[in-house]
Amino acid sequence: MHEPRFRDTLVLPLLCVAWFLVFAIQIVVTLPPFQGADEAAHLYRVEAFAQGTPIPYRVTEGMLGGPVDPGLREAAQLFEDIKFAQGVKVSAARLAEAEARAWSGQPVAIPFTSSSLYSPALYAPMAGALAIAKQLDLGILDSTKLVRLSNALCSAGLLLLAMLLLERGRTLAFAIALLPMTVFVSAYATQDGPIFALSMLVVAILSRAWNEKRPLGLAELAAATLILVCLATSKPPGLAFAGLLLGYTRNPLPIRLLAVALVGAAFAGWNALVYAGGSLHLNAVADPAAQLAFLLADPLRVIEIAGTTLMTWGRFYVESFVGQLGWLDVFLPPWYHLATQAMLGLAALGVVAGGVRLVRSGESLALATALLVLLAGSGMLFGSLYLGWTEVGKLIVNGVQGRYFLPFATLLVLIADRRGEPISPLDGWIGGAIRIVVVAWPLLSIPIVLRALTWRYYIG
Repeated sequence: MHEPRFRDTLVLPLLCVAWFLVFAIQIVVTLPPFQGADEAAHLYRVEAFAQGTPIPYRVTEGMLGGPVDPGLREAAQLFEDIKFAQGVKVSAARLAEAEARAWSGQPVAIPFTSSSLYSPALYAPMAGALAIAKQLDLGILDSTKLVRLSNALCSAGLLLLAMLLLERGRTLAFAIALLPMTVFVSAYATQDGPIFALSMLVVAILSRAWNEKRPLGLAELAAATLILVCLATSKPPGLAFAGLLLGYTRNPLPIRLLAVALVGAAFAGWNALVYAGGSLHLNAVADPAAQLAFLLADPLRVIEIAGTTLMTWGRFYVESFVGQLGWLDVFLPPWYHLATQAMLGLAALGVVAGGVRLVRSGESLALATALLVLLAGSGMLFGSLYLGWTEVGKLIVNGVQGRYFLPFATLLVLIADRRGEPISPLDGWIGGAIRIVVVAWPLLSIPIVLRALTWRYYIG
């Protein structure tokens, strides 16, 4: 089969990251302070890390936190009334008042339990950026912008490496990476952007070795295992990705089992540390033990809960996967959602072709592994939020958002990333046309998103 020229291997990855950075930087600048979902809590975690406390501790009964400068908290409170309130705008006076807040240099312990559950690994670049901002004597708002920028740059760097390693499936990877939601979570203080980029990177590492019909090298195996540790300890559903080591690698079984055991041990160790002092107050209405007892009393309720949840929230999941920004209160036009969903459908045609090739080549186990990890991860996502975020006895799952599925979407790239003969004589021509549409899509997405942010926060 014809091997791509070196120039061809660079064009799509460089275009992807160039668009990604242009898009992300626009959001960094345009999005008002603390208006990413849970951004204040993530910034408190970043601030505690920068203060020398990467691992939160119990500041009150059932609450984790750490040292945070009062100026940061005061600035966040100035913007608290904007979220969920469509009619409340960001005025010049409000921004001026926030910019007047300064770092006091006298941190106090405050709770931020929601962002304390996650490993400090993906907060490290943002904490470093905040430390630099303080050394440069930047104000609080400028410091938070530098934190956002560091997150975007970190995500972009990981994404570039992933795109360079991928051989097929790049068009779908490009399409998912440039979704408004993907770029948005990479452009404010949250770990969701790096989680997506790391998911894409581990998929690229595994697929490259699999396509070349060889086991992972020592460096590749170490890198993949480290990434999987980061994913598993950053959010519990990320543990499902470790299953890829069992069915999508060609290494000897004992080595694969050892790598999976390392990921599992890291997951267990981190959660043991988090819950060492007992249960945490995460949600006033949730009771995981009682909820589990409710399910065990009639396990078939899971079917009813799943059906009701998907019927009720299915459209929201799709729209918030494509892009429902801010605190889920920045809406993109309905026609844009439909058009983007169609674009994703075109970009995903390679998944079908890739799955067919896997079956025809006798590699059904690889296809099954990718699909099982996708199902397991999604199940863990719904299960964790049903137990930890939903009222006891309720026959619907609360708290799930479309952006939570972004890392799992990279598994579709794993299926699409196959070598083989074209599925039809028109495969090359059709693929080229789809690629042009996908590469040009940010020309539509960027102005649509910037207009939505501007109208939501500044006009009217």
